[in-house]
Amino acid sequence: MLLWLMPLASTQGHSSPECISRKTIPYHKDNGHLFSEEGVWNYSTMLLREDLGLLLLGARDAIYALDLDNISNMNASVDWEVPKTKQTECKKKGKDGEIHCKNYIRILHTMNDGRMYVCGTNAFDPECDIMVS
Repeated sequence: MLLWLMPLASTQGHSSPECISRKTIPYHKDNGHLFSEEGVWNYSTMLLREDLGLLLLGARDAIYALDLDNISNMNASVDWEVPKTKQTECKKKGKDGEIHCKNYIRILHTMNDGRMYVCGTNAFDPECDIMVS
């Protein structure tokens, strides 16, 4: 009953707050930028770090720090590959070694002290760590 009433309550004269973007960049053909790294096809997680002027990009087996002014420029990268022993265990479970037995970065989170909490799939054995910027 509560779920049914919720849509009704939202239409009873209460207007929702407007969504205002934090940063707007007008697009035209001359200001578009592209980032790609050879051999990497899965860019799964992003974290905007305006305090550092970076866009952090979680991918398969790596984290990239891209320049906010031009994301085509990679300032740094960290490889976070699955150890061979974990890959072997993953393959023994019947998983595809080239697809499933990799470390897909799923969480990038800024902590209160400025460090970053990072988690990856780690070949079906999730692992998290702290990164210092």
